[in-house]
Amino acid sequence: MSQLTSPLSPPCLDEFCRLDRLGLSVVGQHVDPDHTVLACRILEPGDECPGCGRRGTVKDTVTRRLAHVPFGWWPTILTVQVRRYRCEPCGRVWRQKMSAVSAYDLMCRGGYDLVCRSVPVSAIPCSPVCGWATLRFVNRQEDEPEWWLAPMILDQESWMNIRRFRVLHQQGATYAEIARECGCDWRTVRKYLASEAPAGPPKAPARAGTQPRAIDPFVDVVEAWLRGDISLKASVIHERLVAEYGFTGHYQRVKMFVAEARPRISAELDADDENPVSGLHRRFETQPGLQAQVDWGDEGDLLAHVGIEHVYSFHMVLSHSRDSFCLFTTSVDLATFWDAHRAAFDHFGGVPAQIVYDRTKTVIKRHVAPRAPVPLHPEAAAFADHYGFDIDVLAAYRPTGKGKVERQVDIVRDHVVAGRRFDSLADLQAAFADWVPIRRGQVHRTHGQVIGQRAQTDHAALKPVPARPYLVCESHLRRVGKDALVSFEASF
Repeated sequence: MSQLTSPLSPPCLDEFCRLDRLGLSVVGQHVDPDHTVLACRILEPGDECPGCGRRGTVKDTVTRRLAHVPFGWWPTILTVQVRRYRCEPCGRVWRQKMSAVSAYDLMCRGGYDLVCRSVPVSAIPCSPVCGWATLRFVNRQEDEPEWWLAPMILDQESWMNIRRFRVLHQQGATYAEIARECGCDWRTVRKYLASEAPAGPPKAPARAGTQPRAIDPFVDVVEAWLRGDISLKASVIHERLVAEYGFTGHYQRVKMFVAEARPRISAELDADDENPVSGLHRRFETQPGLQAQVDWGDEGDLLAHVGIEHVYSFHMVLSHSRDSFCLFTTSVDLATFWDAHRAAFDHFGGVPAQIVYDRTKTVIKRHVAPRAPVPLHPEAAAFADHYGFDIDVLAAYRPTGKGKVERQVDIVRDHVVAGRRFDSLADLQAAFADWVPIRRGQVHRTHGQVIGQRAQTDHAALKPVPARPYLVCESHLRRVGKDALVSFEASF
């Protein structure tokens, strides 16, 4: 047995349990089969009034339970008797200071220091006071040793409870009296009843950006894909991340990041673009009578209250003057489409040399590859040949090629339809007819002339409308059955 090199001292439980460093002294103990309880008192009296400096009298005593460092892997609990004092002259109430108490009010600084020294949480015996969740929470804060100093955020209900005493405070009620009624510290009452206190409840700092995102490890990959193709969809990016990189996050995480990153990357690409005018388009003007543009508008359930489920609007605009025509219909089928053309020709008093269309199925026979000849619908080709105009079909996804009529759809919707109630298609058409003189009396912002005056030149250059109209009817091929019956739209 080795010889002791230092003299022995009398046993001291305070020193052995390191309670002297916490300003505590053991006054009793109780050993249970699963934990030990040490009853303690605070060494420093702390009976001086923080306001006037006088000594206070003991008002009452409260017990605080703290999880202490386990000894011999035996959970240890401290029960600390805390005195509360009252100053008779000023009426202030305070309690003894506990240097052992951490911000969590469940773990003393000794227990907190043990966790912060990177001791595995699973190796610390769990006490009835401090559970595993508390220990894990404390262990996560080891990179922020002053985390308990962060200000506590008062909940809205408590704030409203304090603020309702403003009138009483102005009439002479002390902070201590209000604090006793509210069940909080007098300093909290002083903070929120001060004249410079904010008018609204306190708000916790935003948590945005404080937690790691599931998409963060893949940010460089996603940004590289967007730089290669800025139009890449978020659903495609999510699919590739899952298949190629084992991404386990939800699609919404990818969608939200792409919505933030796409404009930023697009601006960076535009800044590095050697051709800064890419993506822009050039305005063009046409000669009188040369061109018209056609488009459909969806007006929704304007007449649902009278049994008409859906209303559409047919629009034709003369490109030179911006003179417009609109016809409200309940269908966009082939016959209605070309009937609306004949109504537009009658409205303008002639036929333009060329009409611009989208790639709608009433104009083209089928969709083809870019720069390939577009096959026209037989009825469209026959109608155009009868009235003597050329069909100009725009390239796919090029709405700027007929921007004049695109804008006219919104103008008619705002000036004719919005804010009004209609009971029939005739009412809608009458409202448009009443608005046409108003529109023709306005100065257009692009060409700077009165629309009606410029329309006179436009109308004069139009081709005459043939005396014999071309009636478009839908054609359907049907097989005749052995019983000599024909099936058409599920009827015989």
